[in-house]
Amino acid sequence: MSNKFSEFLTSSLRNRIIFTLVLLSIPMLAGLLVTYEVIQLDWLSFMEVQPAYRPMEAPRPVPADSIPVDGPIYIQGLGSPENPVEADDVSLQRGQILYALNCAVCHGPNGKGDGPMAAHLKEQPADLTDVGVQNSSDGTLFLVITNGVPGSMPALRENLTPRERWDVVNYVKSGNLTPPEVVSTALKGQRTPVPTLIPATMPPVDLAGAAGPAKCSIGALDLIGLWVEAGTPESDPFPFTDVNGASCQATFAEDVQPLFTESNMWYPGAVACSSCHNANLAAASANMDLSTYEGILAGSYRTDASAAGNDILGGGVWQDSTLFLKLSTGQMPLGRPANIPIDEHGPVILAGTQVETP
Repeated sequence: MSNKFSEFLTSSLRNRIIFTLVLLSIPMLAGLLVTYEVIQLDWLSFMEVQPAYRPMEAPRPVPADSIPVDGPIYIQGLGSPENPVEADDVSLQRGQILYALNCAVCHGPNGKGDGPMAAHLKEQPADLTDVGVQNSSDGTLFLVITNGVPGSMPALRENLTPRERWDVVNYVKSGNLTPPEVVSTALKGQRTPVPTLIPATMPPVDLAGAAGPAKCSIGALDLIGLWVEAGTPESDPFPFTDVNGASCQATFAEDVQPLFTESNMWYPGAVACSSCHNANLAAASANMDLSTYEGILAGSYRTDASAAGNDILGGGVWQDSTLFLKLSTGQMPLGRPANIPIDEHGPVILAGTQVETP
């Protein structure tokens, strides 16, 4: 009798344990099914289940009466804007570089719609040399670049500034869509070489026999940094030690400013920084003027000539500055050939004069 009762208790306890485990496993199993989306519930919020742009999706309309943060480049619903950027040599060269970086992969180097990605796209890229495209207004092309074309072309408003979009428009409308290497070769002979640039393939210049005060060798970025850390003097000389250990001094006007206002300073064929960043703030890239002492100190994204913008000199700490980041990583000037290495010291230049030490 006792054995049967013991077996009964054991069997009952076992059943209760099994029943309890089954009850506990049900919510755990349900949780796993929901977590791994075997069961999808609309009322749950996951990071990937939220309003977001999808590939090739048309951008959402902006709220009524809103103005873009970078200024009223155009107002939605009021037609295509007027082109504020003159189609001069600088704009066309900028446009050619930007087109090669952002557009040629689909539209092709000559704008024929035959880029390397064209064969993989559902919609064939437009032939930009077609008369319909060429007869379109500048503002129409600007809006296409800005907003994209639903289902076939992504919006580039996040990739290109308004000024850069206008440069691309000018280049496309120039009727001279030319592969980058052809344009670079054609323009190379028109640029004035700067004698103070020392290409990396040349040996250091022997300063001992130079006529007049001996020049000093120093990396361009290092020179700007020493000027910044000396308090950005406008006319007073600031000291530095060149790559050969000589004691030297330089001034802003004679040695620093040319790095921003002369071509070929950062690599052979480089355009002057001031060709894109100049006193015409409305059209200047990043609304920044690098052509003058006052403009450099005033910074970027300025609303007008009397206003100060964002500091580009790192608050006196050069390597923390926006300008150092752009120059040291090759983002400025535009169009650096891939075969020219980037050096955090910048190209070695001849600058300043040696100072006799007692």
